Amino acid sequence: MNIEVLKFSATWCGPCRALSQILKGVEGITNVDIDQNRELAAKHNVRSVPLLVFKVDDEEVYRHSGTLTKSMYEKILNNIKSKN
Repeated sequence: MNIEVLKFSATWCGPCRALSQILKGVEGITNVDIDQNRELAAKHNVRSVPLLVFKVDDEEVYRHSGTLTKSMYEKILNNIKSKN
């Protein structure tokens, strides 16, 4: 099982900067700037940022829009791991 987490954000987005600080040091997150990676953002139907897209074996299994706490992030990740 391969879990990938994409964090879609933008430099001009205040909540995105806050989420980056909350998740600072957490491994396994790929940061995607929507202004620099428009194709990838369109592929994942990004409508607002920040957005976390959780994928298992390259298939989306969950998404979270907005900020969250580190413990909420870990809970989501643990739920995904327990289901797969």
